[in-house]
Formats: sequence, structure tokens, C-alpha cells
Amino acid sequence: MEFYPQLWNNIAYKQKNHKFINKIREDVHAMRKMVMYEKNIHTDKGKKLTLIYSVTIDELSETSLCVGVESYGAAIDVKENDEELCIRHITLCSSEIFALTSLLFSNSVTPATLPDVVYDWLCR
Repeated sequence: MEFYPQLWNNIAYKQKNHKFINKIREDVHAMRKMVMYEKNIHTDKGKKLTLIYSVTIDELSETSLCVGVESYGAAIDVKENDEELCIRHITLCSSEIFALTSLLFSNSVTPATLPDVVYDWLCR
């Protein structure tokens, strides 16, 4: 999988009881997560997976920013194997992240393809 430099600093990945590998300086615990959708899919080998699509919300507290500004991201969890990919700080606009999350859900995007889809969405 190719990772794009502008997204890499915002990606947190967790798999099979490992802690988040978080490349951004902010505290992982400051992030809130809101589950938006849940979808059951089947892999090519017939294995059932439950994908959980969430919006992440980070309160930005930089001194140069106004108080109360929120940054939004997207996360996809695979319930069966405890795999998650989270990309934080995609947009400051809540309506945009809700539209992106709906797009992810309707196209059955998995954690493996999330960075590519977000990159394409940002370049639209």
C-alpha cells in the first residue's frame, strides 16, 4: 500500500491488541469517535466481516486558532479481527466529513484502501 506524505502524519493504525501507532503529536485520548455506519460484507474467500465507519473529532487548541475549533477525520474498524485504520484531521467542515463517511460506507471501503480513497477525495 502506498502512503501519501501529507496523510501519513494523521494515520493511526491498530491491529490485534496492539496500541495505536500515532504519528501526530497530539494525545490519542483527546480524540472523540462517533460511529456512523455498520456494514456486513463477505471477502473473496467467503469470510464475513463487519465494517464500522466512524467520524473522529479532535478539539484544536493551538494558540493561533480560535477556541472551540474542531478537526474531523474518518476511521474504519473491522470487528472480527480488531483491525482499525484512522485518519485524523482531514477537514474542519463537519458536513464534508459526513459526506466522506457516507461515501466510504456506500462503497464498502476497507481499512487497507482508506488512505487511497481519502487522498483521492482530498484531490477532487
